[in-house]
Amino acid sequence: MNYKKIINDLRALKKISSSLSFKRKKVRIILSLLLSNFNAFLEIFIVIVISYILTNELPDNQFLEFIELTSFTTILPLIVLFRLFLNFLNHWNKEKMFIDLLAV
Repeated sequence: MNYKKIINDLRALKKISSSLSFKRKKVRIILSLLLSNFNAFLEIFIVIVISYILTNELPDNQFLEFIELTSFTTILPLIVLFRLFLNFLNHWNKEKMFIDLLAV
């Protein structure tokens, strides 16, 4: 992991945050980052579960060999709906920040 990139990203976040003037901006920016990353994780997980359903083969990955994918096949529609809900929350948060930015 490149720590210089993380430090530069945090500096850029601080610079952007200081130039904006709406309430709880750091919390909303970090929330948007977390929602985006968790949404990406769920997308990858959904693809893995769907590939397991179609091929009935477990992935050759040390992180996935301990996960029981058969139990997730039954709740896959709920996982997809949860991902869509997180995507909606992220979009709503970004649009609210954009509206608040234009209102200033």
